[in-house]
Amino acid sequence: MSLTDRLAKSLGENDSEFKQVWEDPERQQQFELSCKLVEIRKQLNMTQQEFSQRIGLKQSYLSRLENGEIDMTLGRFGEIAQKLGGRVRIDIDFDKDNLIKQ
Repeated sequence: MSLTDRLAKSLGENDSEFKQVWEDPERQQQFELSCKLVEIRKQLNMTQQEFSQRIGLKQSYLSRLENGEIDMTLGRFGEIAQKLGGRVRIDIDFDKDNLIKQ
């Protein structure tokens, strides 16, 4: 289970408002990107200050991205991944019961 899933489960159990936000697909994507950013930073054993210098962002801006105060775009996430020597891959999960059929 990823950091995002563990955090969402923990927060959702104790906070009905969070659960409602988490179940909103648009907000869920933002939360997942923010959590993934934190997860990457922690895997690199870096402080926010160290990580922000490495990716060329102000520490205060990084903090706001990680906390969800600023919406993380897929484009911004891709730029960060490139600065770290990585890339973003997109995976789509479909709920077969809710799949729109044409």
